Amino acid sequence: MLDKMSPNQRLIVAVLLSVIFFVAYTAIFPPVEPVVEDTKVKTAVKSNIAQQSESVNVEAEAGHIISESQKSSSSNLVTVTSKNFILKIDTLGRISSKELLQEKFRDKEDRHAQLIPTNGTKPLYIRFMDEELNKEAIKVAYTASVDELNLDGSAKSVTLTQKLSSLSVNKKITFLKMGIMMCQFL
Repeated sequence: MLDKMSPNQRLIVAVLLSVIFFVAYTAIFPPVEPVVEDTKVKTAVKSNIAQQSESVNVEAEAGHIISESQKSSSSNLVTVTSKNFILKIDTLGRISSKELLQEKFRDKEDRHAQLIPTNGTKPLYIRFMDEELNKEAIKVAYTASVDELNLDGSAKSVTLTQKLSSLSVNKKITFLKMGIMMCQFL
């Protein structure tokens, strides 16, 4: 009988027999439902551990690791407030936090969204290739032209200055309308 069938007919018979076999097999041996909750928890823990180790590796590679004593000594230097956010710049010349104040950015615990994590690299942080200069830059605090800026729609600026033994670093940060930030390193 198979000799009289065309190749297309043989293919159709083979597919039909395969479908019948798999339907019967799954009816006799139903698949075991995986436990989803345990998998999600394990995956979340593994990804959290991976992110923490990745964060440390990125900080080490970028040279952004700062000792605990230096972290505690870097306090807020400038606070920039707007109706939409609060931005803080620390004594190392970095943007240490940016808190969004709009209602749509609140989390389940009714806290404002933080754009910059407490650990990890921070925007505007300058590192030097020269190890001695870099160590000095971590120890010498920046000074600011103002302590507070209140953005009311007009452009406002703050100048951060760090006087090191061999050079002086100046960062001019201008806040334009709607909190758009423009930086110049002089």
